[in-house]
Amino acid sequence: MEITAVKIRKIENGGNLRAVAEVTFDNELTVKDVRLIDGQNGWFAAMPSRKGSDGRFRDVVYVHDRASQDQISDVVIEAYEKNSSVREVEK
Repeated sequence: MEITAVKIRKIENGGNLRAVAEVTFDNELTVKDVRLIDGQNGWFAAMPSRKGSDGRFRDVVYVHDRASQDQISDVVIEAYEKNSSVREVEK
């Protein structure tokens, strides 16, 4: 799948949370609530998650391989740094 668009909403005073993004794949599938986190080892995109009845958080969307997760993180970080609210991804 190819990332075709990113919408980003910056978060002020959110602690380690820097932004929330919508990532669109192939102009067909949009994943909302992707969080941009400033972690101990740098910035990364965290997939949407929900808190279970046991108090643990579980991803609603799961990325199966590291290369795809890195690609999503890179695109979200780039959109945040460019300070644009909507960005079409170059092919």
